[in-house]
Amino acid sequence: MKKNLLVIIFIAFSFFAKAQPLQNTTWALYNSANTFLSYFVFGSDTIYFGTSLSSLSPLSIYWGTGNNFNIADLGGSCSPTDTGRYTYSIQNDTMRFTLISDPCANRASTLTTSYMVGIITGIRDQQAFSSVELFPNPSVNGIFNIRSGNEQDRFSRVTVRTVEGRIIEDEKLNSTLSSKTISLENFPPGIYFLALENVTGSKVFRVIR
Repeated sequence: MKKNLLVIIFIAFSFFAKAQPLQNTTWALYNSANTFLSYFVFGSDTIYFGTSLSSLSPLSIYWGTGNNFNIADLGGSCSPTDTGRYTYSIQNDTMRFTLISDPCANRASTLTTSYMVGIITGIRDQQAFSSVELFPNPSVNGIFNIRSGNEQDRFSRVTVRTVEGRIIEDEKLNSTLSSKTISLENFPPGIYFLALENVTGSKVFRVIR
């Protein structure tokens, strides 16, 4: 088994002679019910995952060209010798996978019934914006209030996306703020993703209109 894993790793490195668009990107995985599952960080050839960006574990190696995506787990529920093959598409920072073949049913089910929302590359600290309050949530009238409790959590950019990843608001502020009101009154009821950003990091909130 170790020999087979080494062969897979060698193949992965050979494919990465060409630049991959997923390299050094961070994503939040949600299931079909729009419930957060975990974070996924795509390194140069390794996928790391965890429910906290400050505590990630290696999960798989990956490789491919164009929008072709191959994955082999480093252990766990899927054998390292089982290679899954997919295509993926990214639209407005939302990534979805389409199955070609995968002998690991659990992995295939997760990747094809879930979706990933992109997070600012390089962010690894889930403590960013730990003092921020976002209320009310849900909001019947679509008005959300944001308030940070300390200087570190003041924010300079607010972005709102639909569950499909379409950006409906993207505001870069002239200075950092400790409070702000966001209105989604003109948008239909549903689930949205509100992201706050400053020089130290970003955080995505799931809000219900």
